[in-house]
Amino acid sequence: MWNLILQVLTFIILALTLWKLHQYTAYTKNLATAAVEEMSRPCVQVFQDIDETDEGVVGGHSASIVDMDYIAFRNIGTAPALNFRYEVQTSQSTPYLSAGPSLLPGQVFTSNASRTNLRDPEATVVCEFETLSGVKYRTKTVIQNRRWVKHTRFETGAA
Repeated sequence: MWNLILQVLTFIILALTLWKLHQYTAYTKNLATAAVEEMSRPCVQVFQDIDETDEGVVGGHSASIVDMDYIAFRNIGTAPALNFRYEVQTSQSTPYLSAGPSLLPGQVFTSNASRTNLRDPEATVVCEFETLSGVKYRTKTVIQNRRWVKHTRFETGAA
C-alpha cells in the first residue's frame, strides 16, 4: 500500500516537473525570438540626397528629394526588408499604392512614383515591410513642398 502511494506521489512530482520544464522552455524560446528581433530589424524610409542649394542651406535642410524624378526608398536598418509595399497619400481620393522588391540593408530602390505626384503642401509616404521572422513594421514620412522630408515615424505591427 505504501509503495503504491509513494509511486503516485513520485508520478505527481515528475508530472509537475515536466509541466514546469515545458513552461520554462516555451518562455526561453519567446525570449530568444524577441532578442533576435531586437538585434537587427529593417527600417525603410524615403531616400534623400544632399541638398547644397541656397534654399536648403538657409532653410536648415541638409538633404532633400528635389533632384529626384521618382521617389526612392532606402533600407537604413540592419536586416532585410521583405514584402515591401508603399503608399503615397495626398488630398486625392485614392492613394498611389505599389510594391517594391525586398531590400537588403543599405539598398536603395527607385520607385515608379513620380515626385510630381506630391501635389499637396504636405504629402505622406507610408512604407510597410516585414522581417525574416514575419514581424511587420511601417514608416510614415511627411514630405513638404515636394522637396523636404519634414519627419519620419517608425511603427511596429503594420496591418
